[in-house]
Amino acid sequence: MARASILVDLGRLTEAEADFNAAVRIFPDEAFAYQSRARFRADQDRIAAALDDIEAAISLEPDGAEFHETRAEINIQLGDLNAAIADQSLVISLRGSPFDIARRGYLHELNGNLDFALVDYTAALGLDEYLWARHRRAVVLIELGHYEEAVDDLTVALAIQQEAWTFEMRARAYELLGRSVEAESDRRSADSLEDQ
Repeated sequence: MARASILVDLGRLTEAEADFNAAVRIFPDEAFAYQSRARFRADQDRIAAALDDIEAAISLEPDGAEFHETRAEINIQLGDLNAAIADQSLVISLRGSPFDIARRGYLHELNGNLDFALVDYTAALGLDEYLWARHRRAVVLIELGHYEEAVDDLTVALAIQQEAWTFEMRARAYELLGRSVEAESDRRSADSLEDQ
C-alpha cells in the first residue's frame, strides 16, 4: 500500500487503484487494506465505493476507532452530518481522546447543534486545555450570546499563542459587549501581527 500512496502522490491514479485492489485481494482479512482503498476512492469522489470499503473494514474490525473515523469522514462528504456524529460518538467510545471529543463538537457545530458543540468543546478542554477547541468554543459562545465567556476563552488562547485571527475574534466579542476601546486595541494587535 505504500507504493500505492506514492503513485497517488505522483498522480498515477490508475496504477494506484490497481495497487489498492491488489492489496485487498492479497489481504482480504486486513481492515487496513479496505480502509486505504476507501480513502483513495473518497478522494476520487467515488463515495459509494468508499463507503462499501469502509463498511468491509468495520466488519473485520468493529472496535477499530480509525475505521469509524474514516466512515465519519465519508459521511461528511455525503453531507450526512448526523451519521458522521454517530460515527464520531463511536470513535469516542473506542478511543476517547480530547481531539475526538472536540471533533464531534465541530460536527455538532456544523450541524447547527450549538449547545451540543459547547458541551463537547468544554469536555475536550477539560482533558487538554491547549486544544484548538478553545477557539471553536469561543465561536460558539459568541453565536449563543455569551460574549464575556468568549472573551475569557480567547484571552487564554492568546496567552498560549498570539494569532491575528484570535485578536480579531476577541475584538468582535468586545464590540458585541460595547467595549470599543478593547476592540480597537485588539484590531491594532491583529493588524500588527498580519504585517509581520
